[in-house]
Amino acid sequence: MERSGKKLFDSDNYVTACKGIRDSICQLLFHKKRGIGDNDPQIEWVYKQITGKIGLRIEIVWGESWEKTI
Repeated sequence: MERSGKKLFDSDNYVTACKGIRDSICQLLFHKKRGIGDNDPQIEWVYKQITGKIGLRIEIVWGESWEKTI
């Protein structure tokens, strides 16, 4: 998840702010009740922030290491 905004959040505030989005992603991916599955060891969550126009970019890499896509 990459957040873009006028200023950067503290890292702990940014991760907390993304909790609802993270839960929704897992609900869609695993068809589970909202809030369940985001601790699955198969998922690696990567958070980034940049300054700029307000927005959020989400990239999901399935079936391979995310390091290969950077």
